Amino acid sequence: MTRSYTPATTDDKGNVTPAKETWTVGEVGPATFTFMSRPGSDAAYITGYRIVRYDYNGRIIDASEPVEKSDLYVPSGYDCPERASLPNYQSCPQFNTDGSMKSDTVPANGLPVQMAINLASALVSEVQSTRRNAYSTVDLEFFGYSANNRPVTVTVKDVVSRAYKLGD
Repeated sequence: MTRSYTPATTDDKGNVTPAKETWTVGEVGPATFTFMSRPGSDAAYITGYRIVRYDYNGRIIDASEPVEKSDLYVPSGYDCPERASLPNYQSCPQFNTDGSMKSDTVPANGLPVQMAINLASALVSEVQSTRRNAYSTVDLEFFGYSANNRPVTVTVKDVVSRAYKLGD
């Protein structure tokens, strides 16, 4: 973020031009989280997340309300010959059309899927109000359920965001 300040001026006729402050904010990028299932594991849905701990410029905030606005499908941990032709939201089939187990579907890392959350945008107002650099460190907990309806939880710690004040 760059702050520009122009002081008030008065011309020789007494006309006053008021002081002016402007902020130029660079791109505020989101944090991108990548999920991938382990070999041989079930598919899962990530349905939301909660902030477990939030250090906002030295102020600690514990546990937010859950944000349950996600529906991210994480394919199962299998590979198969038809993997390249399947959409990313579909897991490899485990069974043949006659109900027998497929011998060419094997445990492997699942396909990676991503979710982006903008955690840095809150720092813009902090820099503007304090006229100093700002930071946040966030611990998150993603939650959902597996294809077998078992709870799934993924914990992420120490996601750091920074905003720098430049200019006068």
